[in-house]
Amino acid sequence: MRKVFLLLSMLFPLFAKGQMKEEIRFEREMSWQHLLTRAKEEHKYIFVDYYATWCVPCKAMDKNVYNDPGVARLANAFFISIKVQLDTTKLDDPGVIAWRKDANDLKDRYYIRSLPTYLFFSPDGSIVHREAGYKNSNEFKEILSDALDPEKQYYTLIGNYRAGERKYELVDHLVKAAQVLGEETLRDSIAKDYIGNYLLTQKSDPYNKQDIAFIIAYTSQLSDKGFTFLYNNISRVNAIMERDNYAQDLLTNLISREIVYPKFNDKGKILTEKDWRAIESTVSHTYNPDISSRVILDSRIEYARIKQQWKQYVDLLIEKVNQYGAFGQWSADFNLNNLAWEIFLHTTVRDTAALNKALSWSNSAITINPVANWIDTKANILYKLGRKEEAIACQEQAVKVGARDVNAADYTENLNKMRNGEPTWPQNND
Repeated sequence: MRKVFLLLSMLFPLFAKGQMKEEIRFEREMSWQHLLTRAKEEHKYIFVDYYATWCVPCKAMDKNVYNDPGVARLANAFFISIKVQLDTTKLDDPGVIAWRKDANDLKDRYYIRSLPTYLFFSPDGSIVHREAGYKNSNEFKEILSDALDPEKQYYTLIGNYRAGERKYELVDHLVKAAQVLGEETLRDSIAKDYIGNYLLTQKSDPYNKQDIAFIIAYTSQLSDKGFTFLYNNISRVNAIMERDNYAQDLLTNLISREIVYPKFNDKGKILTEKDWRAIESTVSHTYNPDISSRVILDSRIEYARIKQQWKQYVDLLIEKVNQYGAFGQWSADFNLNNLAWEIFLHTTVRDTAALNKALSWSNSAITINPVANWIDTKANILYKLGRKEEAIACQEQAVKVGARDVNAADYTENLNKMRNGEPTWPQNND
């Protein structure tokens, strides 16, 4: 019996160890200076978890991520970790209170604007990396690994870039780094440098979806090299991106914003047809007839919208759809529905031709995707056309299909208005 007891005694520590919960060891009651000294002595990185007592994602990190064995092993092996509370409460313990000055100093120095925020420092105390927001266990392990890798550390990469080091193979990480650090100007500068000095000059084949999407994302001015590339490769870009008018829409928007829209703000002046002819002459002198025509049409639509010239606005929308098809940034059904809704909102009950055109777009949207929102649009257009019974039947369908939609209450409200003979559209149009 004694031998059994001794054997159990020997096994118990192993059993207990196996039952211990693995989680990140966050230091308590250690000042920032003490933390820096210890990191240097132990040659460990520092992980600072900025949180607040009210922060739901912060609590989710505690519950779901910091107790993940893989996360804990990585963090505990290479980092000294500390949690830093950003807010103040009556229940704050002495350790939290003692950290308030350092917490605020670090917050101001590194522009902590969202929670949770994760800061990472090298053993010598230099900031090397940061991230923010809720991450799952796999994502957070990747963040910890990146914080240890000079080829992935945001602050290290940005510092090297500013020092003249160009590693274009790391551009995606560089751009993300500048975004995370809140340096949008630097982000755009890096992206445009990459486009102009590598993607369009050194890379053998930029004609793929990923590279073209990057060029489009960071082409914001007519002087950008990306603009020239897109302008000279319109058909090829559209084919690669598998969308008609893809390049034209971007080019038209950039030209309109840079050349035409500034004229809208000339001390409240109303543009005359003579003014529009002068604008058209300026644009057509530089760009091909198709792009020039699109620029003028889009600019007239935007001008009519700004000036609330709704009759002209509706006519121009219809003209554009007739020429180029349904336009917009989203799926075909989404674009068709949005355009139909614009017509519904900005017409009177007397504008039957425009409303019938909108009804045809609405029917096309529903044919592609019969969701409640699109059915609601059709019902409203029918109602404005005076086809009350059809409208009510259609709206009843929208209520049924969209019973769980976020807009369910709106569908029911519109149905009640139709049954009561009340307008479902803004009254300033009639």
